[in-house]
Amino acid sequence: MELEKLFRETNCERKIGSIFFSEMKYGNELACDSFRNPLTATSRDSGQKMVDTSIVCDFLYLLRQRYVKVGLIASDDDDFIPAALTAEAWGLEGYLIRSPGRGLDLVTGKIENSPIKFWRE
Repeated sequence: MELEKLFRETNCERKIGSIFFSEMKYGNELACDSFRNPLTATSRDSGQKMVDTSIVCDFLYLLRQRYVKVGLIASDDDDFIPAALTAEAWGLEGYLIRSPGRGLDLVTGKIENSPIKFWRE
């Protein structure tokens, strides 16, 4: 696997702060271990497709199956807002961390105790 080779050659750790990543997968493999993994034909001339949807699927799957206690997506992309709101509706701790002043801030910023958090002022 090329990712494993990169880790060995660059001494890159699978750890950020106190968080350790025990398994790394390519972006075209869903966390749910679908028998249809890996997803094929995800690249287009205009760029890669299905990335946001795959992240949302993994985020919700890992939370719903209780594989993780807290889910976090750090992005300014409004496409991730419904995932954080769905996690909240299911009673799960799933958050979207984003910059203020972007997209739907006026809507999500008015939600009390919102799962959408801003990382800077």
